[in-house]
Amino acid sequence: MLFRSIERDPSEGLLHHNLAVILHRTNRHEESLIAHQRAKRLGLENADSLYNLGNTLQSLGELEQACEAYESACSRDPGHLLAQADLARLRWRLEDPQWHRTLMGALQHPSQQANAKLLGQFAHLLWKAGHVEDALETWQRAEVLEPDQVQWKDAVGRCLVRLGHLEEGLRKQRKALATEETADTIYVNYFKASADFTANDSNTFSLFSSLLKFLISYKSALEIFPRTN
Repeated sequence: MLFRSIERDPSEGLLHHNLAVILHRTNRHEESLIAHQRAKRLGLENADSLYNLGNTLQSLGELEQACEAYESACSRDPGHLLAQADLARLRWRLEDPQWHRTLMGALQHPSQQANAKLLGQFAHLLWKAGHVEDALETWQRAEVLEPDQVQWKDAVGRCLVRLGHLEEGLRKQRKALATEETADTIYVNYFKASADFTANDSNTFSLFSSLLKFLISYKSALEIFPRTN
């Protein structure tokens, strides 16, 4: 139907853009780029179209051009958080020192206030880059929005421990364990933190026993059902 619409009105840039998005989603990135370029020639150059062009360029490995497309999208719409996020990630991959400024600017934008998932992605990037205080603040904002999400509690706990707030961090990770007792990643994170904790922690032995039992069960399961990847 989209192809028929383009045949009827080949001068409509939005139709070519929509085709480019579909081609990108089906991994036909070179064809997607051609459709994006055609839409651009026809005058379609808004924030969404530039963001989608950036995605296609990134899939093709044209990272510098993708950055330019994301930057243009952000210039047209400073509240386009997906463009801000992908621009920050891409700048980080390219070791561009501007990535942190881009990310912090996105976090301060008013439209960011109610998007816990994106906050979590931003925080993870900050954590990986060693900006632990910024990561902590960002994960705490995600936890306020989604207080029942175990992953935010665990992440906040890890940040607190890394920053030297050991007792508070371990307390936060215990809350995560109490919420989801079978979460093996949280057990491992807890014990990594506990290894640095010098105070007397009465729960460490019982938690270690639980972790050991889990690991034994997990190893047995792998022997029966080995991973294929």
